[in-house]
Amino acid sequence: MPPFSGIGVNIGLLDALYLSENLLDESFINIDAAIQAYEEKMFIYASKAQEDGAKAEESVHSEKEFDERLRDKR
Repeated sequence: MPPFSGIGVNIGLLDALYLSENLLDESFINIDAAIQAYEEKMFIYASKAQEDGAKAEESVHSEKEFDERLRDKR
């Protein structure tokens, strides 16, 4: 599931930053090692963003949330 609430661009910018840093880092033995290290890091923050986005999307598009908000305004 893609991130919700406009954080997809921010995640993409982080991806570009971290991948470029790894590709320029001479401590990796080869490009594959640099990419693998980037992917391991990316899965952590991207998974968190996807989880947070799913929760936000559910609260925005949920009938239950709508009913609760409507009830609170009465």
